[in-house]
Amino acid sequence: MFLKGFTRYFGVLPKQPKLELTMRTPYRTIFKSFTGFTRVYLTVPGEGYCGIGTNGYPRIACLPAGHIQVKNYTKGAGSFAKADSGEFVHSGGWAIMNDNNTIDINLFECIEKELFKYDKLDQNAITSDGSIGGQYERRLQDLALKAMARKV
Repeated sequence: MFLKGFTRYFGVLPKQPKLELTMRTPYRTIFKSFTGFTRVYLTVPGEGYCGIGTNGYPRIACLPAGHIQVKNYTKGAGSFAKADSGEFVHSGGWAIMNDNNTIDINLFECIEKELFKYDKLDQNAITSDGSIGGQYERRLQDLALKAMARKV
């Protein structure tokens, strides 16, 4: 029996006093328990350009290729980024907003926006065989190319 006005939360981890960000690829860690920022902006399907701040509600989002902005970024402990703008270009992944005030972003590939070579985007020839899987792969590559070509 549920009581009216009774709310129960199932979070088991203690809340962090400041928003913490961990962002990684299979090859490198960009942020690990980093707190030198205020918000993270990313593109989420169905929601559009989404901002995540302190004490947001827990959720999981699949990220298409695009851009990530870490607002009010200041270099500090837990930051392994090569540039200081806090803007990144990535090829897709997942964002997990936990109930303990932490964000985990797992990406396939990610690079700082200043280091991304936009002029080299159209030099890669996209080829595929005539199979259904090859056609799907080509369509995904075209969508990723268009998303990365947009300079936010």
